[in-house]
Amino acid sequence: MDRSWFMNSFRENAMISVTGFIAVGLASKLVYEVFNWNYKAFLNKDEWNKKGFKKIPVPPKKYLYFGHMLSLSEDPTAQVNQWLKTYGPILHLTMGVQHWVVIADPLLASEIFVRNASKSSGRQRHIFTHTIYADGAKGLSFTDSGKKWQKSRKIAQSMLSPERIEKFSGVIESITDNVVDELAKASNRDGSVCPLSFVKLSTFSIMLKSLFGKTVDSIDDPLLQDVICIADGIVKYISPEQDIGSFIPSFSWITKFSKQRKGMANVVKLRNVVLPKLVSEAAHGEVDCLVKQAYALKEEYGLDDDDLVSMMSDLLAAGGDPTSVSLTWLLLILAQYKDVQQRVCYEIDAFVEQNGRLPSFSDRENVPYIRAVLLECIRFRSITNFGIPRFVTEDIECLGYFIPKNTVVMTSMHAMHMYPNNQTDADQFIPERFLGRTKTWAANSRANVQERDMYVFGWGRRICVGIHLVEVEVFNMCVRALGRYNIEIPMRQDGLVDDIISKGSVSRGLNCMPHDYTLKFIKRCNTPLDAHATKKD
Repeated sequence: MDRSWFMNSFRENAMISVTGFIAVGLASKLVYEVFNWNYKAFLNKDEWNKKGFKKIPVPPKKYLYFGHMLSLSEDPTAQVNQWLKTYGPILHLTMGVQHWVVIADPLLASEIFVRNASKSSGRQRHIFTHTIYADGAKGLSFTDSGKKWQKSRKIAQSMLSPERIEKFSGVIESITDNVVDELAKASNRDGSVCPLSFVKLSTFSIMLKSLFGKTVDSIDDPLLQDVICIADGIVKYISPEQDIGSFIPSFSWITKFSKQRKGMANVVKLRNVVLPKLVSEAAHGEVDCLVKQAYALKEEYGLDDDDLVSMMSDLLAAGGDPTSVSLTWLLLILAQYKDVQQRVCYEIDAFVEQNGRLPSFSDRENVPYIRAVLLECIRFRSITNFGIPRFVTEDIECLGYFIPKNTVVMTSMHAMHMYPNNQTDADQFIPERFLGRTKTWAANSRANVQERDMYVFGWGRRICVGIHLVEVEVFNMCVRALGRYNIEIPMRQDGLVDDIISKGSVSRGLNCMPHDYTLKFIKRCNTPLDAHATKKD
């Protein structure tokens, strides 16, 4: 979040005719709210200064009422992470009328989100998620953790269990091979290729096939484009800065007339056309898919068709978009760290020589360096800033701190992975730090906090249900790309190669993307894979 989103809210609506009377009325209302907010803040001051508890550090703020909102600079992630370095692993920020607590310490996160899960698993009301998208009562991602949510989550966990995903392993490998070949063709044709649209072809094709039994082969397929548009819209509009009224109630009227509000409505309108049809066809069709399994369980769990549509919408967005971000970071990191890429290729070749084929995910224990590289990738460059914020529904006391009810609480994924107490040389890409780690990402993420190496998939009750599928997709992209191709960053005219990773990330809704880049896919020659292909011929 940065000050530009706040200013753009007004620029976007510059065409709206506002009379002087309305302007004066708005100004008066704002002045009233500022004084009212200050009075309430004075009355509630002791909530954040309770006797016997450690005070949570508060960075300096320049703006009355707006608090830290306009102090977040052009790169809010970098600013928050700098505050965390300066003031310690827990911060208290005021964001208009909201209070936020941001955490970079895994032990604190575990205390808040695991040991106090019943108090910290709420969702704050948001104009998109609660009013437009799901009416605050359906689906997985944005609803409060009540009984209906628990039933929906049980179905999702059953759908995305390792045993169910294993049934689609051949499909995942085939789709990945197709996308890697398309990347190589585009690279040969144009000299280099931007991988983002192609990795989206991979991730969303896998989601469509596994969830609905639908096959798409081209990035231009209308169904694929619709699904990507829905997921992109969800990821964009669920971010906190898309709901100005929750921070500054006197400005909530602005969004009612904005392009932003129309964009939200259009995303849901498209979803309500595409998703019910997909769910119905999958549930009553002959193709084995995860929706068919969910449909068979819906009566047992007291869910209806609208619940399933919301659930599948959440899974598409959560499974397709963040995974594509993971893959864009993976390919960039492999290209920029050539020594790492070469060692990965050696390990793949050694496996092929022994087994006559590329390793599958079930062979992951036989490729320990690749396991370490993938774990280091997800640590080194987080795919999200802060995830979807939690909402504290009851007062929390933990490790000497007091967090009042109605506080927004989140972790800084990047800061947590980079925090010096968690890793040595945290700013360096060192896969060797994870050699010997054998747990899957799902097992790692659910382990005791002292045994965890990754935090990006969340905590407690709301930990990501699709961790296993993400790891399978990332593993396959790494192995099936480098089994056939070398990946390079194109040289500039001066003969140098841009260090894109050092530029940091670009925020896109909830996700953290690399800066724009292109890659060259160069066919590897005389590999063990080629030799085995020749023998078959």
